[in-house]
Amino acid sequence: MRVGLRRFATAVAPSASPASTGKVLLENLELRFGSLSAAEREAARKQILELQKNDWKKLSVDEKKASYFLAYGHTAAPKTDTAQVVGGVAACIVTAVAIVSGIRAVFGQAPPHTMDKEWQKATNAKMLAVKSNPLTGISSEGYKGKGHVQ
Repeated sequence: MRVGLRRFATAVAPSASPASTGKVLLENLELRFGSLSAAEREAARKQILELQKNDWKKLSVDEKKASYFLAYGHTAAPKTDTAQVVGGVAACIVTAVAIVSGIRAVFGQAPPHTMDKEWQKATNAKMLAVKSNPLTGISSEGYKGKGHVQ
């Protein structure tokens, strides 16, 4: 138990503060950058520029993240309001339906003659005469569907 406590105590022992070394902590820099003073921001920029001159394979993940952040800034998508998104989608759907309905009203034609009830009933009679789809379709035993009538 004592060894475990000693290990823990040495693991969390405070190291030299970044202010005393003149270096800015690069851990989560993208989250803290706005709250840093102008001098700390400039120190972070200089520190990262010096780090970029070294081998990139030797940089830590935090150093790479900080370097990317300073080069490109925040690249996350802006947060949007859910109500705004739902309203925008609904407006687009309503607009699309209005456009399609308007086009059909102006340029629309009557449905084709094959959509008449008489034609569909005649198609059913023809399918029964030629015994079309005898396993599961209109010509099968015990068929109770409407066939081609819609």
